[in-house]
Amino acid sequence: MASKNPYVVFPFFLVIFFFFPFLNAEGTDTCKIAVLEPLSGPVALVGEQVNRINKFCIEQQNRKGGILGKKIEPIYVDHEFKPQVAVRKAEKMILDENVDFLMIGSSSNIGIALGPVATKNKKILLNVGALSDPIQGKYFSPYAFRSVVNTFAQGAAYGSYYAKQPFRKFYLLNPDYAFGRDFAAAAKTLLSKKNPQATILADEYFPVGIKDWAPYLSKIKASGAEVIITAVFGTDTLTLLKQIHEFGIKAEVGSYTAPMPSVLEGAGEAALGVVAAYGIVNTDPAPGVVKAVEEYHEIFKDHPDKDARWAYGVTLDYYNGWNFFVAAVEKARSFDSEKIIQAWEGMRFTSLNGKEVLMRACDHQLITSMSVAKVVKGQNRFLGDTPYLSKPIAIIPPEDTAIPATPDYNLRCK
Repeated sequence: MASKNPYVVFPFFLVIFFFFPFLNAEGTDTCKIAVLEPLSGPVALVGEQVNRINKFCIEQQNRKGGILGKKIEPIYVDHEFKPQVAVRKAEKMILDENVDFLMIGSSSNIGIALGPVATKNKKILLNVGALSDPIQGKYFSPYAFRSVVNTFAQGAAYGSYYAKQPFRKFYLLNPDYAFGRDFAAAAKTLLSKKNPQATILADEYFPVGIKDWAPYLSKIKASGAEVIITAVFGTDTLTLLKQIHEFGIKAEVGSYTAPMPSVLEGAGEAALGVVAAYGIVNTDPAPGVVKAVEEYHEIFKDHPDKDARWAYGVTLDYYNGWNFFVAAVEKARSFDSEKIIQAWEGMRFTSLNGKEVLMRACDHQLITSMSVAKVVKGQNRFLGDTPYLSKPIAIIPPEDTAIPATPDYNLRCK
Protein backbone atom coordinates (compact mmCIF):
# COMPACT_ATOMS: atom_id res chain seq x y z
CA MET A 1 0.00 0.00 0.00
CA ALA A 2 1.40 3.39 -0.99
CA SER A 3 2.37 5.68 1.82
CA LYS A 4 0.07 8.60 2.48
CA ASN A 5 2.95 10.60 3.96
CA PRO A 6 3.89 13.17 1.26
CA TYR A 7 7.40 13.54 2.67
CA VAL A 8 8.24 9.98 1.68
CA VAL A 9 7.76 10.73 -2.03
CA PHE A 10 8.32 14.47 -2.39
CA PRO A 11 11.99 14.55 -1.36
CA PHE A 12 12.70 11.94 -4.04
CA PHE A 13 11.33 14.27 -6.70
CA LEU A 14 13.30 17.11 -5.21
CA VAL A 15 16.43 15.06 -5.73
CA ILE A 16 15.50 14.26 -9.34
CA PHE A 17 14.51 17.82 -10.18
CA PHE A 18 17.26 19.75 -8.47
CA PHE A 19 20.23 17.44 -8.02
CA PHE A 20 20.46 15.76 -11.42
CA PRO A 21 20.49 18.99 -13.44
CA PHE A 22 23.41 20.01 -11.27
CA LEU A 23 25.19 16.80 -12.17
CA ASN A 24 24.62 17.42 -15.85
CA ALA A 25 26.22 20.85 -15.63
CA GLU A 26 29.10 20.15 -13.26
CA GLY A 27 29.49 16.41 -13.10
CA THR A 28 30.22 15.53 -16.72
CA ASP A 29 33.27 13.36 -17.22
CA THR A 30 34.90 15.50 -19.93
CA CYS A 31 36.48 18.94 -20.18
CA LYS A 32 35.76 20.44 -23.60
CA ILE A 33 38.28 22.82 -25.13
CA ALA A 34 37.66 24.61 -28.44
CA VAL A 35 41.06 24.86 -30.15
CA LEU A 36 40.86 27.55 -32.83
CA GLU A 37 43.59 27.48 -35.50
CA PRO A 38 43.94 28.20 -39.25
CA LEU A 39 43.44 24.79 -40.87
CA SER A 40 42.75 26.03 -44.40
CA GLY A 41 43.93 28.95 -46.51
CA PRO A 42 47.40 30.52 -46.82
CA VAL A 43 48.64 29.72 -43.31
CA ALA A 44 47.11 26.27 -42.88
CA LEU A 45 50.60 24.84 -42.30
CA VAL A 46 50.92 26.97 -39.17
CA GLY A 47 47.63 25.61 -37.83
CA GLU A 48 48.74 22.04 -38.48
CA GLN A 49 52.03 22.66 -36.67
CA VAL A 50 50.28 24.21 -33.69
CA ASN A 51 47.73 21.41 -33.46
CA ARG A 52 50.54 18.86 -33.26
CA ILE A 53 51.64 20.64 -30.10
CA ASN A 54 48.02 20.73 -28.93
CA LYS A 55 47.77 16.99 -29.43
CA PHE A 56 50.94 16.46 -27.42
CA CYS A 57 49.76 18.69 -24.56
CA ILE A 58 46.33 17.09 -24.36
CA GLU A 59 47.54 13.48 -24.70
CA GLN A 60 50.08 14.01 -21.94
CA GLN A 61 47.49 15.56 -19.63
CA ASN A 62 44.93 12.85 -20.30
CA ARG A 63 47.54 10.24 -19.37
CA LYS A 64 47.80 12.02 -16.02
CA GLY A 65 44.04 11.79 -15.53
CA GLY A 66 42.90 14.92 -17.36
CA ILE A 67 42.02 18.12 -15.52
CA LEU A 68 40.33 17.82 -12.13
CA GLY A 69 39.62 14.18 -12.97
CA LYS A 70 37.93 14.98 -16.28
CA LYS A 71 39.24 13.72 -19.61
CA ILE A 72 40.06 16.56 -22.00
CA GLU A 73 38.04 16.55 -25.21
CA PRO A 74 39.55 18.93 -27.79
CA ILE A 75 37.34 20.28 -30.57
CA TYR A 76 39.54 21.49 -33.43
CA VAL A 77 38.05 24.50 -35.18
CA ASP A 78 39.26 26.10 -38.44
CA HIS A 79 39.09 29.89 -38.18
CA GLU A 80 40.53 30.24 -41.71
CA PHE A 81 42.83 33.03 -40.50
CA LYS A 82 39.79 35.34 -40.52
CA PRO A 83 38.86 37.17 -37.29
CA GLN A 84 35.15 37.32 -38.13
CA VAL A 85 35.09 33.56 -38.75
CA ALA A 86 36.92 32.95 -35.47
CA VAL A 87 34.37 35.01 -33.56
CA ARG A 88 31.41 33.26 -35.18
CA LYS A 89 32.79 29.77 -34.62
CA ALA A 90 33.88 30.49 -31.05
CA GLU A 91 30.37 31.68 -30.23
CA LYS A 92 28.98 28.50 -31.80
CA MET A 93 31.32 26.34 -29.71
CA ILE A 94 30.15 28.08 -26.56
CA LEU A 95 26.43 27.91 -27.38
CA ASP A 96 26.18 24.53 -29.14
CA GLU A 97 29.01 22.53 -27.57
CA ASN A 98 29.10 24.20 -24.14
CA VAL A 99 32.91 24.21 -24.22
CA ASP A 100 34.70 24.90 -20.97
CA PHE A 101 37.61 26.86 -22.49
CA LEU A 102 38.75 28.58 -25.67
CA MET A 103 42.34 28.11 -26.81
CA ILE A 104 44.61 29.58 -29.50
CA GLY A 105 48.24 28.92 -30.37
CA SER A 106 48.84 31.27 -33.30
CA SER A 107 47.59 34.38 -35.10
CA SER A 108 47.60 37.59 -33.10
CA ASN A 109 44.69 39.01 -35.11
CA ILE A 110 42.61 36.09 -33.84
CA GLY A 111 43.76 36.68 -30.27
CA ILE A 112 42.58 40.28 -30.48
CA ALA A 113 39.23 39.27 -32.02
CA LEU A 114 38.46 36.60 -29.44
CA GLY A 115 39.07 38.76 -26.37
CA PRO A 116 35.58 40.32 -26.49
CA VAL A 117 34.06 36.85 -27.05
CA ALA A 118 35.76 35.60 -23.89
CA THR A 119 34.58 38.64 -21.95
CA LYS A 120 30.98 38.48 -23.19
CA ASN A 121 30.62 34.77 -22.42
CA LYS A 122 32.86 34.76 -19.33
CA LYS A 123 34.99 31.95 -20.76
CA ILE A 124 38.72 31.62 -20.15
CA LEU A 125 40.70 32.16 -23.36
CA LEU A 126 44.08 30.44 -23.17
CA ASN A 127 46.69 31.94 -25.48
CA VAL A 128 49.79 29.79 -25.83
CA GLY A 129 51.25 31.21 -29.02
CA ALA A 130 49.87 34.53 -30.33
CA LEU A 131 52.61 36.97 -29.31
CA SER A 132 51.50 40.50 -30.24
CA ASP A 133 52.00 42.84 -27.26
CA PRO A 134 48.63 44.68 -27.52
CA ILE A 135 46.65 41.46 -26.95
CA GLN A 136 47.34 41.78 -23.22
CA GLY A 137 47.62 45.57 -23.38
CA LYS A 138 45.25 47.72 -25.43
CA TYR A 139 42.97 44.76 -26.23
CA PHE A 140 43.04 43.20 -22.76
CA SER A 141 40.22 40.89 -21.69
CA PRO A 142 39.95 39.90 -18.00
CA TYR A 143 39.17 36.37 -19.19
CA ALA A 144 42.21 36.02 -21.49
CA PHE A 145 45.60 34.78 -20.32
CA ARG A 146 48.83 34.48 -22.30
CA SER A 147 50.94 31.72 -20.77
CA VAL A 148 53.91 32.22 -23.13
CA VAL A 149 56.26 35.13 -23.77
CA ASN A 150 55.17 38.09 -25.88
CA THR A 151 56.94 39.86 -28.74
CA PHE A 152 58.59 42.32 -26.36
CA ALA A 153 60.26 39.49 -24.45
CA GLN A 154 61.55 37.94 -27.67
CA GLY A 155 63.16 41.15 -28.91
CA ALA A 156 64.33 42.23 -25.46
CA ALA A 157 66.20 38.95 -25.00
CA TYR A 158 68.41 39.72 -28.00
CA GLY A 159 68.87 43.34 -26.99
CA SER A 160 69.84 42.43 -23.43
CA TYR A 161 72.16 39.62 -24.49
CA TYR A 162 74.04 41.63 -27.12
CA ALA A 163 74.33 44.68 -24.89
CA LYS A 164 76.67 42.61 -22.73
CA GLN A 165 78.78 41.31 -25.64
CA PRO A 166 81.84 43.04 -27.16
CA PHE A 167 79.87 44.38 -30.14
CA ARG A 168 78.95 47.97 -30.91
CA LYS A 169 77.51 48.01 -34.45
CA PHE A 170 74.06 46.48 -34.98
CA TYR A 171 71.92 46.05 -38.08
CA LEU A 172 68.24 45.25 -37.49
CA LEU A 173 66.54 43.41 -40.37
CA ASN A 174 62.99 42.27 -39.71
CA PRO A 175 59.75 41.21 -41.42
CA ASP A 176 57.42 44.06 -42.28
CA TYR A 177 54.43 43.33 -40.07
CA ALA A 178 53.50 43.87 -36.42
CA PHE A 179 55.65 41.06 -34.99
CA GLY A 180 58.81 42.20 -36.78
CA ARG A 181 58.33 45.85 -35.83
CA ASP A 182 57.53 45.14 -32.17
CA PHE A 183 60.47 42.72 -32.01
CA ALA A 184 62.85 45.36 -33.37
CA ALA A 185 61.51 48.05 -31.01
CA ALA A 186 62.13 45.84 -27.96
CA ALA A 187 65.63 44.91 -29.12
CA LYS A 188 66.51 48.59 -29.60
CA THR A 189 65.06 49.51 -26.20
CA LEU A 190 67.20 47.00 -24.33
CA LEU A 191 70.33 47.67 -26.39
CA SER A 192 70.20 51.39 -25.65
CA LYS A 193 69.23 50.84 -22.02
CA LYS A 194 72.00 48.34 -21.29
CA ASN A 195 74.72 49.68 -23.57
CA PRO A 196 74.74 53.40 -24.45
CA GLN A 197 77.70 52.76 -26.78
CA ALA A 198 75.64 50.49 -29.04
CA THR A 199 74.97 51.94 -32.48
CA ILE A 200 71.95 50.92 -34.57
CA LEU A 201 73.27 51.20 -38.11
CA ALA A 202 69.89 50.48 -39.67
CA ASP A 203 66.38 49.42 -38.73
CA GLU A 204 65.14 47.84 -41.97
CA TYR A 205 62.09 45.76 -42.91
CA PHE A 206 61.51 43.20 -45.64
CA PRO A 207 58.41 41.55 -47.17
CA VAL A 208 57.54 38.02 -46.00
CA GLY A 209 58.49 35.27 -48.47
CA ILE A 210 61.49 37.12 -49.90
CA LYS A 211 63.86 35.04 -52.07
CA ASP A 212 66.61 37.48 -53.03
CA TRP A 213 68.36 39.05 -50.07
CA ALA A 214 71.12 40.64 -52.15
CA PRO A 215 69.89 44.27 -51.91
CA TYR A 216 69.78 44.03 -48.11
CA LEU A 217 73.00 42.07 -47.74
CA SER A 218 74.95 44.50 -49.91
CA LYS A 219 74.00 47.29 -47.50
CA ILE A 220 74.80 45.17 -44.46
CA LYS A 221 78.24 44.29 -45.79
CA ALA A 222 79.00 47.92 -46.64
CA SER A 223 77.82 49.09 -43.20
CA GLY A 224 80.44 47.13 -41.28
CA ALA A 225 77.81 45.63 -38.99
CA GLU A 226 79.09 43.31 -36.29
CA VAL A 227 75.68 41.80 -35.47
CA ILE A 228 72.49 41.25 -37.48
CA ILE A 229 69.37 40.93 -35.32
CA THR A 230 66.38 39.48 -37.13
CA ALA A 231 62.97 37.95 -36.47
CA VAL A 232 63.09 36.21 -39.85
CA PHE A 233 60.77 33.22 -39.75
CA GLY A 234 60.67 29.64 -41.06
CA THR A 235 62.05 28.91 -44.52
CA ASP A 236 63.07 32.57 -44.92
CA THR A 237 65.67 31.84 -42.22
CA LEU A 238 67.31 29.14 -44.32
CA THR A 239 67.52 31.37 -47.41
CA LEU A 240 68.87 34.32 -45.42
CA LEU A 241 71.60 32.36 -43.61
CA LYS A 242 72.82 30.73 -46.80
CA GLN A 243 73.02 34.05 -48.63
CA ILE A 244 74.78 35.76 -45.70
CA HIS A 245 77.38 32.99 -45.92
CA GLU A 246 77.69 33.35 -49.72
CA PHE A 247 78.17 37.11 -49.39
CA GLY A 248 81.07 36.53 -47.03
CA ILE A 249 79.47 38.59 -44.28
CA LYS A 250 81.21 37.90 -40.98
CA ALA A 251 78.65 39.53 -38.70
CA GLU A 252 77.10 37.36 -36.00
CA VAL A 253 73.41 36.65 -36.52
CA GLY A 254 70.72 36.66 -33.84
CA SER A 255 67.87 34.79 -35.54
CA TYR A 256 64.47 33.79 -34.16
CA THR A 257 63.99 30.40 -35.87
CA ALA A 258 67.53 29.18 -36.60
CA PRO A 259 67.27 25.94 -34.51
CA MET A 260 64.62 24.36 -36.78
CA PRO A 261 65.90 20.95 -37.98
CA SER A 262 65.36 21.85 -41.64
CA VAL A 263 67.27 25.12 -41.17
CA LEU A 264 70.16 23.48 -39.33
CA GLU A 265 70.50 20.78 -41.97
CA GLY A 266 69.85 23.00 -44.97
CA ALA A 267 72.12 25.85 -43.92
CA GLY A 268 74.90 23.60 -42.67
CA GLU A 269 77.97 25.61 -41.70
CA ALA A 270 76.13 28.81 -42.58
CA ALA A 271 74.14 28.27 -39.37
CA LEU A 272 77.22 28.05 -37.15
CA GLY A 273 77.42 30.80 -34.58
CA VAL A 274 73.80 31.87 -34.97
CA VAL A 275 72.17 32.90 -31.70
CA ALA A 276 68.54 32.14 -30.84
CA ALA A 277 66.41 32.97 -27.78
CA TYR A 278 63.36 31.19 -26.39
CA GLY A 279 61.73 30.74 -23.02
CA ILE A 280 63.10 27.18 -23.05
CA VAL A 281 65.65 25.65 -25.44
CA ASN A 282 65.46 21.95 -26.25
CA THR A 283 69.11 21.29 -25.42
CA ASP A 284 68.67 22.49 -21.84
CA PRO A 285 69.85 19.58 -19.65
CA ALA A 286 67.11 20.17 -17.04
CA PRO A 287 65.25 16.88 -16.39
CA GLY A 288 61.87 18.40 -17.22
CA VAL A 289 63.09 19.58 -20.62
CA VAL A 290 64.75 16.27 -21.49
CA LYS A 291 61.63 14.35 -20.53
CA ALA A 292 59.35 16.61 -22.60
CA VAL A 293 61.59 16.35 -25.67
CA GLU A 294 61.69 12.56 -25.44
CA GLU A 295 57.94 12.23 -24.91
CA TYR A 296 57.16 14.54 -27.81
CA HIS A 297 59.44 12.56 -30.13
CA GLU A 298 57.84 9.27 -29.08
CA ILE A 299 54.48 10.53 -30.37
CA PHE A 300 55.71 12.07 -33.63
CA LYS A 301 58.86 10.08 -34.45
CA ASP A 302 57.35 8.67 -37.65
CA HIS A 303 55.99 11.95 -39.00
CA PRO A 304 57.04 12.51 -42.65
CA ASP A 305 58.11 16.10 -41.90
CA LYS A 306 61.36 16.01 -39.95
CA ASP A 307 60.61 19.40 -38.41
CA ALA A 308 57.52 17.81 -36.86
CA ARG A 309 59.36 14.96 -35.14
CA TRP A 310 61.17 16.98 -32.51
CA ALA A 311 60.29 19.60 -29.93
CA TYR A 312 62.26 22.77 -30.64
CA GLY A 313 61.83 26.51 -30.31
CA VAL A 314 58.33 27.55 -29.32
CA THR A 315 57.14 23.94 -28.87
CA LEU A 316 58.49 23.74 -25.34
CA ASP A 317 57.34 27.28 -24.49
CA TYR A 318 53.84 26.27 -25.62
CA TYR A 319 53.87 23.05 -23.60
CA ASN A 320 55.15 24.88 -20.53
CA GLY A 321 52.38 27.46 -20.88
CA TRP A 322 49.80 24.69 -21.15
CA ASN A 323 51.13 23.12 -17.94
CA PHE A 324 50.86 26.48 -16.19
CA PHE A 325 47.21 26.72 -17.26
CA VAL A 326 46.46 23.25 -15.89
CA ALA A 327 48.16 24.16 -12.61
CA ALA A 328 45.98 27.28 -12.34
CA VAL A 329 42.77 25.31 -12.88
CA GLU A 330 43.88 22.75 -10.31
CA LYS A 331 44.69 25.54 -7.87
CA ALA A 332 41.20 26.96 -8.41
CA ARG A 333 39.72 23.46 -8.01
CA SER A 334 37.05 24.53 -10.45
CA PHE A 335 36.26 25.24 -14.10
CA ASP A 336 34.52 28.42 -13.00
CA SER A 337 36.15 31.35 -14.80
CA GLU A 338 36.04 33.76 -11.86
CA LYS A 339 37.74 31.25 -9.58
CA ILE A 340 40.43 30.54 -12.18
CA ILE A 341 41.10 34.27 -12.61
CA GLN A 342 41.46 34.66 -8.86
CA ALA A 343 43.80 31.66 -8.67
CA TRP A 344 45.95 32.53 -11.68
CA GLU A 345 46.53 36.25 -11.16
CA GLY A 346 49.89 36.63 -9.43
CA MET A 347 50.49 32.86 -9.43
CA ARG A 348 54.04 31.51 -9.65
CA PHE A 349 54.98 28.26 -11.37
CA THR A 350 58.14 26.18 -11.85
CA SER A 351 58.85 25.68 -15.55
CA LEU A 352 60.24 22.63 -17.34
CA ASN A 353 63.72 24.12 -17.04
CA GLY A 354 63.40 24.65 -13.30
CA LYS A 355 63.03 28.45 -13.56
CA GLU A 356 60.18 30.21 -11.78
CA VAL A 357 57.67 32.17 -13.86
CA LEU A 358 54.89 34.59 -12.88
CA MET A 359 51.43 35.32 -14.26
CA ARG A 360 51.38 39.09 -13.84
CA ALA A 361 48.05 40.11 -12.35
CA CYS A 362 47.48 43.41 -14.14
CA ASP A 363 47.75 42.13 -17.73
CA HIS A 364 47.63 38.32 -17.48
CA GLN A 365 51.04 38.13 -19.20
CA LEU A 366 53.61 35.43 -18.42
CA ILE A 367 56.76 36.95 -16.96
CA THR A 368 59.77 34.69 -17.42
CA SER A 369 63.48 34.53 -18.07
CA MET A 370 64.66 33.81 -21.62
CA SER A 371 67.23 31.20 -22.62
CA VAL A 372 69.86 32.10 -25.22
CA ALA A 373 71.57 29.40 -27.29
CA LYS A 374 74.21 29.35 -30.04
CA VAL A 375 74.43 26.92 -32.96
CA VAL A 376 77.60 24.83 -32.75
CA LYS A 377 78.87 21.61 -34.28
CA GLY A 378 77.92 18.48 -32.40
CA GLN A 379 75.60 15.51 -32.62
CA ASN A 380 72.17 16.71 -31.63
CA ARG A 381 70.32 13.96 -29.83
CA PHE A 382 67.47 16.42 -29.38
CA LEU A 383 66.96 16.63 -33.15
CA GLY A 384 67.84 13.15 -34.38
CA ASP A 385 70.92 12.94 -36.58
CA THR A 386 71.30 16.69 -37.19
CA PRO A 387 75.07 17.40 -36.87
CA TYR A 388 74.46 20.79 -35.22
CA LEU A 389 72.85 21.85 -31.99
CA SER A 390 71.84 25.06 -30.22
CA LYS A 391 73.97 25.08 -27.09
CA PRO A 392 72.61 27.07 -24.10
CA ILE A 393 74.92 30.00 -23.37
CA ALA A 394 73.00 32.56 -21.30
CA ILE A 395 69.85 33.31 -19.29
CA ILE A 396 68.20 36.71 -19.61
CA PRO A 397 66.42 37.62 -16.33
CA PRO A 398 62.68 38.38 -16.15
CA GLU A 399 63.27 42.03 -15.29
CA ASP A 400 64.83 42.51 -18.74
CA THR A 401 62.19 40.59 -20.69
CA ALA A 402 59.01 41.93 -19.05
CA ILE A 403 57.15 44.56 -21.03
CA PRO A 404 56.86 47.62 -18.74
CA ALA A 405 53.65 47.52 -16.71
CA THR A 406 52.46 51.07 -17.35
CA PRO A 407 48.98 52.54 -17.93
CA ASP A 408 50.07 53.47 -21.46
CA TYR A 409 50.36 49.75 -22.16
CA ASN A 410 47.39 48.53 -20.10
CA LEU A 411 45.16 50.76 -17.98
CA ARG A 412 45.10 48.12 -15.23
CA CYS A 413 48.89 48.34 -14.84
CA LYS A 414 50.15 51.10 -12.56
